[in-house]
Amino acid sequence: MDAIEHFKDKDGGVDRSAPTGFLDPEEQTAVNRDGKFRVSLYKALLFLQVQNGIKSGALNLEHSHKYRPLDDYLIDRDRWQRAKQQLIERAGLEGFVDPRKTLKELDEALYQQYLLTDRNIAEGKNPHIKFKKNGGFTLSTPKQEESDAEPLQQYFPDHRIVPLVEVLATVNRFTHYVDELQHPPTALPPWQTLGSRDLCGDNRHRLRNRPPPDDAHLARHYRGRIGAYGELALQPGRSQRSQ
Repeated sequence: MDAIEHFKDKDGGVDRSAPTGFLDPEEQTAVNRDGKFRVSLYKALLFLQVQNGIKSGALNLEHSHKYRPLDDYLIDRDRWQRAKQQLIERAGLEGFVDPRKTLKELDEALYQQYLLTDRNIAEGKNPHIKFKKNGGFTLSTPKQEESDAEPLQQYFPDHRIVPLVEVLATVNRFTHYVDELQHPPTALPPWQTLGSRDLCGDNRHRLRNRPPPDDAHLARHYRGRIGAYGELALQPGRSQRSQ
C-alpha cells in the first residue's frame, strides 16, 4: 500500500525514493542494478504485485463487483440482527437454523453413503476401482466437464428466460420502488396529444385553446401522423392500408 500511495502521489513519476519493501531481494537488486534505479522495471514489478494481490484477496477494490472485501458481500450485521427470521424464511433455510440437528443429519447421510459405496465395491458393482496384490488399489473415474455453476444450479430456475415483468415485480417486492413513482401534476386530454410537432412552439398555445375535435377529425389526423411520427395512439376508423 505504501508503494501504491507513493505511485499515486507522484502521478506515476516515481524515482529511487519509491518504497521497495514489497520486492524480494533478487527483484530489489535488479531494480537498483549498477547504481541506477530502473523505473520501468519497478513499475512492472509493482503492477504484477498489485495484480497478484487482487487475485489472492490481499488487495480489495472498493468500487468493484468482483474484488470487494468479503464482508461487503454479506448481509449487514445490524440488518441480520433486526430481520434475521425474515431473511432465513426468504432464503428457505428454516431447516438449517439448528446447527446440531443439521450436522447430525449430514453425518448420518455420509455414513449411509459409505455403506453403499463399500457394498458396491464388495459386490463388484464398481468398475472404476482395481485392487493390487500388495493390498493397495487404484481408482479411475470418467472425466466430466467442469462447470462453475453446477454447485449452485439447484438454486436457479429451470427455465432460461425470465419475463421482464417478473424481474420488475421481484425488485419491487424487496425495494418498493413503485411507491416513489408519482403521477404528473397536470395532464393534457387525449385529443391534445396528437403528435410531437403539434406540441412545439406556437402550435402548443393554439392547440390548448381550441375545442376538442370530433371523432372523424381524430381519425383523419392520426392516419396522417402514424407514418410520420410512429406513435401508437388510438386510431379510430383506421383502414387496412394505413396499418
